Amino acid sequence: MYRILSHLKEMDNEVKSFLLINMFLEVAWCLHAIDVENPSETSIEGLSSKQRSLFEQLYYFLVVLSNYQKEGRSTTVLSSRVCTITAEMWCLFKKSKYSSTKLKNLGYLPQLEYVQKFWKLCEQQLNISDDTEDEDANEEYIEDTNRDAVMIAAAKLLLADTVSKDYLGPEIVSHYVSHGASTTEIIKHLITALKKNANSDIAALFFEALRRVYERYMAYLREGENQNLIAKSYSECQDLANRLAGYYVGAVRIKNKSEILKIIQCGVQFAFVDLPKQLSFLEAALVPFVSKLPSSDIPDILTDVQKRAQDIDMNEDPSAWRPYLTFVEHLREKHARNEVFHEEKEEKPVKRRGRPRKPRDEPVRNLFDGNKSSDEESVSDSDQRGHGGDDDDEDDAFDQPLINTFRPSASKLRSLKGVSQQGTSSQRKAPTASGKVGRFCSYRFMVSFCLSIS
Repeated sequence: MYRILSHLKEMDNEVKSFLLINMFLEVAWCLHAIDVENPSETSIEGLSSKQRSLFEQLYYFLVVLSNYQKEGRSTTVLSSRVCTITAEMWCLFKKSKYSSTKLKNLGYLPQLEYVQKFWKLCEQQLNISDDTEDEDANEEYIEDTNRDAVMIAAAKLLLADTVSKDYLGPEIVSHYVSHGASTTEIIKHLITALKKNANSDIAALFFEALRRVYERYMAYLREGENQNLIAKSYSECQDLANRLAGYYVGAVRIKNKSEILKIIQCGVQFAFVDLPKQLSFLEAALVPFVSKLPSSDIPDILTDVQKRAQDIDMNEDPSAWRPYLTFVEHLREKHARNEVFHEEKEEKPVKRRGRPRKPRDEPVRNLFDGNKSSDEESVSDSDQRGHGGDDDDEDDAFDQPLINTFRPSASKLRSLKGVSQQGTSSQRKAPTASGKVGRFCSYRFMVSFCLSIS
């Protein structure tokens, strides 16, 4: 397979992808089959030879495919395969994994040069769906799937500590809001995992990501050809800043205030490197982080910013200094609000003893749509009079033990029995068996009704 790829350069890209996948599977199987405890020299040399051959082909395609895409050639499928297989090979032969074993000669640590070429090809895959509009739904689906695949492959390198986070981490995070919901979710989970790692410098990661997305904006601005692309890249810088600052909410911004201060300090230093060209970084990237600080930290930032510009004549280029003035005004407004953040603690609900309170001023619900009988009216009147007392007395009644609440219910039942007897004596007709049953059911109903409203 190595010879086929080396000598037949004009093959179809899908055939090349198939050959690369088979070479990778062969290497992975040889590694799995080798005796780790007591490996033979022959097996190690054979596996090492296959490893070198595959890396040679992968690094060749990392360079060639990047140039092909600049020329407008379609290499989406092959480029995606090269990126994912390269990442898998780096993880499979991670140097620290074999350093203390007899297979230490198989351990591999990629040089920064190859990591940069790898990311350059990945980045081209991310931008394909943004730059082209395919009418073919299948082609669009393939591009979206390949884009997610290369982003997952790059994120896997960081989470496995296969390559240095200093370069690849900020590059990935700088695309947080640039390529749709699926890519955003992948990077979101990556940041969550990195924040759980005590060795991760999140402040440096966020600042470098902001710096790189801003540098892409500055590159488009220098070209000055596509105004829509310039506006889009600047908006992406603002959106990224808002998204990253959103990680510091509630008690988290108090706990990690040092991270916020570090991002702002590094950002201010970066903005004043080449005056006044990069001052827009203050407004585009740092304003959302300033809003996460208490007012007591603002004077030091304001003093630092003003001190850097005190000996410079801003009237020479007023438009270039507008972001600086806007940023300073924002700092002053923030300090004037005099905000103080307190640690947010969840209040534990207080448990009440006895029966739960009933809502007050709740209208009486009619059980029937028709006219009320005389018995129902008398019960309703007596019930309303019973509930028309003082609110404090009602509160005291609800705070009493449940056994005490049966006493007013008993008095209501006695009054109800008297009302029922008056109603039956007023009837001229002799009671029948059905009348007794009816009065008994009515009596049972009234008892349960009074118990429910007491």
